[in-house]
Amino acid sequence: MADASASAVKTKREVMTHFDKGALEFDFERKAAGYRLRHRLVKNLITKEYRPRSVALDLGCGTGEYTLSLAQVGFEVVGGDLAKCMLHSGKIQD
Repeated sequence: MADASASAVKTKREVMTHFDKGALEFDFERKAAGYRLRHRLVKNLITKEYRPRSVALDLGCGTGEYTLSLAQVGFEVVGGDLAKCMLHSGKIQD
């Protein structure tokens, strides 16, 4: 049991490190047409299913693109991410 727990902590640290290194380029990759289309589709689906002023939890929010997008249409959004550099990068862009 302790080995599994230690392995999970190591994996989380590896994920954090990976995304912390890529934080500055993360949004650049999201400018592609396919991503923009998917972003609009997800946003439209969420806004059709839930009313504005609903609370949304965006886990793994990265730089907060969906977080900000949902907030702009009236949702109360809380975003969280293991990679602190991603959160910092999102804060700078806001």
